[in-house]
Amino acid sequence: MSGKIDLEKFKRLLLEEKKRILEKYEMPEEENDEGATDIVDEAAESNKRRLIQTLSYRDSVVLKQIESALQRIEEGTYGICLKCGQLIPEKRLELIPYALLCVSCQEKEEKKIGAYRRRL
Repeated sequence: MSGKIDLEKFKRLLLEEKKRILEKYEMPEEENDEGATDIVDEAAESNKRRLIQTLSYRDSVVLKQIESALQRIEEGTYGICLKCGQLIPEKRLELIPYALLCVSCQEKEEKKIGAYRRRL
């Protein structure tokens, strides 16, 4: 990866992925009668709780990774491998915008996991 990466582009990709995941769990909005704001607020809160409980494990992990990537954009550390400190190739970030590791470090991690699973 040469030079600066387009942080706005990756922020947009991350937000689009977050929206895509959340839309899978979107619940229909309750009808709103006038004067029923407390009931509507309670229903909205109940829907949020159900959404969190409904999220698949994988989606919840990806959402956390997206939030972490957005935080790294704000901190100025986005695109830097958390293991070795090298820049993550832009092509990798285009495929997995919430990637934490460069390809080399990711492969090492996967080999460790594979070796661990073979021992079980």
